[in-house]
Amino acid sequence: ELRRQVQLLRSENSRLQAQLDDEMKLAEDVRHKPPPEGLDSLTSAELAARLQRALEKYREEKTKGVELNRRLEEALKDASRGRGLERSLDELERAHLEQNRELQRLQDENKKMDAYRQTTKTQEKVIAKLEKILEGSLQEVQKAQRVQVDVERLKTENLRLREKCAHLVA
Repeated sequence: ELRRQVQLLRSENSRLQAQLDDEMKLAEDVRHKPPPEGLDSLTSAELAARLQRALEKYREEKTKGVELNRRLEEALKDASRGRGLERSLDELERAHLEQNRELQRLQDENKKMDAYRQTTKTQEKVIAKLEKILEGSLQEVQKAQRVQVDVERLKTENLRLREKCAHLVA
């Protein structure tokens, strides 16, 4: 911002210096040139009227120059403001793109989470079925163990009874 102001001041300084040089050159030219012909024959009223018209034209031109300078400065300010707005727009666009990328990443992550949830539900169902199968298998194993105990007990009982029979027969 300061650099821009320095640049504006330098350009204004150059413009004023050029204007001053032009006016000094004009003044020097007026001093060295002979007066226009016919001024000697004019009355003081005519000379005053011409001088008055010249002053009015000078003032009009000076006013036009001031207005042009004001418009130029306004245009430079508008251009500077436009560049600032353009930078702001660029920054907003970059931020918007970054936010869109982050939103897309989060949406992708959310889709993965949904897939994970679905997988978890499926795994829970499979685990429940496996638990039922294991419970059934455990019951069958326990039943088989009871049967095995009963078989062993009956074998032992059978052996004892045979020995008793053999004792009785002998």
